[in-house]
Amino acid sequence: MGDILERKKRTFVYFGFFTKFLFLAWIARDYCTPLLRHLPALQHCDGDGVPDANLCYGREAAFRITLAEAVFFGVLAVVTFRCKENDPRDYFDGHLFGLKYLALWCLLIVAFTLPEASSKAFGECARVGGLIFLVFQVVQVMLRLLVAMQPDAAAQEDALGSEH
Repeated sequence: MGDILERKKRTFVYFGFFTKFLFLAWIARDYCTPLLRHLPALQHCDGDGVPDANLCYGREAAFRITLAEAVFFGVLAVVTFRCKENDPRDYFDGHLFGLKYLALWCLLIVAFTLPEASSKAFGECARVGGLIFLVFQVVQVMLRLLVAMQPDAAAQEDALGSEH
């Protein structure tokens, strides 16, 4: 029972990290242009050829915040890949949340010091990644529908490739 509660705690903490920074990206995109104008890495938004500086600042802030999140959760995924229960990495995954939160804020600060090209590259990667994610989700939904349409349980297991 304790292990289940521990895993739920992890889920809620990581969900909290993600949600806080998601809202931070939204607030920064829509309301923080006056503050963002003072950051040296975003000065290109006031340059010639930028039709709407407010839109540029907001987009840059959202990209940079989500870049910090993507790096943070990507590193966590790599570190804990195929982690078993008594593995030292399992301890890292379920503890040290204060340190991880601090690391996420540090990544956010670093993200706002990166040059414009890194933000643009991340934006393009995010578009492609989003498309791949959506295709993957559609395939998953179609597989679930296929299983639901099978007449009996044995056929459902065969459709998903389950082994006995």
